[in-house]
Amino acid sequence: MIKNPYMLRFTGSTSINLGNPAHLSLTRNMTIEMWIKVSNLSARRNPYAKAYGGEGTITIETTGIVNFYWGTSGVNGNPYQGFSMNSPLRAGVWTHLAVVRDVDEGRLFWYRDGELVNQANTLYAQAAPSNLNATIGSGYVSNFQGDMDEFRIWSVARTHEEIKENMYYQLLGTEKGLVGYWNFDEGQGTVAIDSSPFKHNGQITSPSWVKGEIPIKSQTRIHLHENPVIVNRGEPYDYKFDIHDGLGQLTVTRDFQQSGDTFAVSINKNEWSDIHAIRLNQGEYVSETGMLDLRGGNFDRSTVYTAVNGVVVTSSDPTYVNSTYYYLAYLFNRSYGTTASQYWMTTTGNSTRTLTFNLSTVMDEFYLTRLRIFPYSRSDTSSNYRISVSENGVNWTSITGWVMNHHTPSNANYIPPGISREHDINVPFQVRFIRFELTRQGTWGATLNEIELIGGPPVKFLVRDKEGYKAYTNGLWEIVSPSLPPRDFFNDYGLYPVGSLTEGSEGERPIDLLPSEFEIVGRRIFDGETIPIIEMDVSPIPKHRYKVELIQPYETILRDWTDFVDGARASYSIEIRDSLFGQDVEHVIKITVENGLGDTVEKEGTLYLYNSPPVIQIDMNGLELKASISDLENDPYRYRVLLNGEQVLPLGEGSFTDFLEEESIISRLFLSNEVLIGEQNKLEVIAEDSYGRGSVEELLFEAEYMGLMFADIHNNFYSTDLGELLTYLIMEPMLAGTTSLIYPVKLINKYPFEITNVGVWQDELELRGVIIQLCDEEVPFIASDSLEYGDKVLNYDDEIVFYVRVATRASTTQGGIFEVWAKADPV
Repeated sequence: MIKNPYMLRFTGSTSINLGNPAHLSLTRNMTIEMWIKVSNLSARRNPYAKAYGGEGTITIETTGIVNFYWGTSGVNGNPYQGFSMNSPLRAGVWTHLAVVRDVDEGRLFWYRDGELVNQANTLYAQAAPSNLNATIGSGYVSNFQGDMDEFRIWSVARTHEEIKENMYYQLLGTEKGLVGYWNFDEGQGTVAIDSSPFKHNGQITSPSWVKGEIPIKSQTRIHLHENPVIVNRGEPYDYKFDIHDGLGQLTVTRDFQQSGDTFAVSINKNEWSDIHAIRLNQGEYVSETGMLDLRGGNFDRSTVYTAVNGVVVTSSDPTYVNSTYYYLAYLFNRSYGTTASQYWMTTTGNSTRTLTFNLSTVMDEFYLTRLRIFPYSRSDTSSNYRISVSENGVNWTSITGWVMNHHTPSNANYIPPGISREHDINVPFQVRFIRFELTRQGTWGATLNEIELIGGPPVKFLVRDKEGYKAYTNGLWEIVSPSLPPRDFFNDYGLYPVGSLTEGSEGERPIDLLPSEFEIVGRRIFDGETIPIIEMDVSPIPKHRYKVELIQPYETILRDWTDFVDGARASYSIEIRDSLFGQDVEHVIKITVENGLGDTVEKEGTLYLYNSPPVIQIDMNGLELKASISDLENDPYRYRVLLNGEQVLPLGEGSFTDFLEEESIISRLFLSNEVLIGEQNKLEVIAEDSYGRGSVEELLFEAEYMGLMFADIHNNFYSTDLGELLTYLIMEPMLAGTTSLIYPVKLINKYPFEITNVGVWQDELELRGVIIQLCDEEVPFIASDSLEYGDKVLNYDDEIVFYVRVATRASTTQGGIFEVWAKADPV
């Protein structure tokens, strides 16, 4: 992360006039973005203006509400549409603002700090163009007061994702639809430079430059190849990665080669424990175009100039005699004219002068690749020069021969004002010192207009191999730690964690490879079996023996000293039972080899055994449990099932099943008296493999009866699914020889499957002169002692309504209790 070198402070008299270029006269889709910190809300103020009845104007109200106005009059007047952000700004607080006009979709959007805060329909198909100038910090009301940074105008409707993802990133200036980009990084002068392709530089009135405060990141990012890179162990490998800007517009591919080590890379790991990687470390004083900022140093006649970032420039000769101009600082102020405050010049004389740069303070963030020289200074003098560079200030490498320049336009070596000569720096080291030798051509002293240092951030990445963690910086390897450094190290060392070093396929545990003498070739040991996990290739010695030990997490001898054997070369395997290893623990294996002369060599390697827990899947279908249990490594496993804390499988509290090797499919139908009807029930399936790695899956479900259920019209059940009585259907008192009222009864399918052939009947035709009568219709009620519904299919929760009444004979003297039954077949 870097910080903007500068921002612009608007004092109330500060404003920027951008003129009326065609690219800023946007009448259709547009987006305006800025970082803004308001200091004064005492009046309505314009942070940006064109025409509020035209292309668009932004106004901050005294309440802190921000409005966007646009219209079809082409002037500051009706007709226009106002659109409020509805989220007031607070004085003294940085806020990112973005307003989007999407006339293609007919919508307006306000975003605050990357989040959508308001949207509305557009009133017009497009805006009217105006003849008014575009201005930043001023407009039709009072001038803006506060700080501003990263001001952007687009000719496209930016999406929510594009705004949010790029609000903290510098732009390249070449992004699609970018028509104006003022990052206010000049730090001096009265020109606001537009870094978009259209170069709408603005004239600043009463500028006030201050140090930037917004943490803007470099746009350069790293992308590692999605698929793991796997090569044969012990052979040279080429590992490639791409460096791009995150927008797909800049791609640089670099290859790094080193023999004897093997690793694969997988990306997008969220856990810190497996991340050991990479970044482009672009520093505070390197712009998005790669120019090293050397401004802000001392303005005086000294022969030594020190830039803000610590770069030191030393002249062998003083500034021109009795002059208040021509300072060394003018070599870096980015003014390419011919006045005395725009170039550097020494005293007169015929000797060769030298100009030396010391870049020691920026070595971590800047790798010099090019020099850009603007030689023209004035009409009556110029300088020839030659350039050399050094890594240590002692040994120098020549970059150019004598480069001839002349101040007379008719001369073949004439270079006009503002035109540069460029020299590539192609040396096999990182440049720390630059030396210019100069001879004057003309009346005055040695002189140059501007010197620009172009480059980029050093490429850095971190890998782990047999010796520890190594950092790679522009062709140089450095061991930085024998073990994984703490997280703070990555920040301090300028590394950004984006990848994970793993052995084998993506998702497996990292494995430290042993050197070429021996290597780990297995990563999984199965119960009851032995497999070779180490192969060793002994260096040529006439006689040798070896010993293999486990030294972490505990010490034990895996193979004690063998007998001496003859031979210049041999390969060995060692079989180790898994009982010696624990899961998810780093195991360090040491192999010691001794030759016949008593010389010994030791090598260590690290092994992780990866073991995943059993996989459990559970579901409830009504009161029926459906579950499956398996193990990805085919480890034996066992399980048990609990319902509301009580074990139901297998029988016996706290016990597990026997260890199983095949996938288990569990189907268990619970009875209604085993669950809590109408309440939450908790089902737990617990499994563990033979290594003790366990997993638990829980399922909460609300239990209900399962079966054919009789209910009243309010869905109150008359009995349980087991036939236990809940309540009676009670008839009213009757006179002998009469019939009762007709009562509706629901028959509801609570089975978790379809049923058919539904039948209803009563089991006693007559009891003491009382007869129960059934009918499938209320009117007309045609009495029957049974009902059949044939091939009618009932899904879960489907219901049938039938009707019941009681008939009595004249001789009936008392009532009784009757039972009604139902049946059905599954489909």
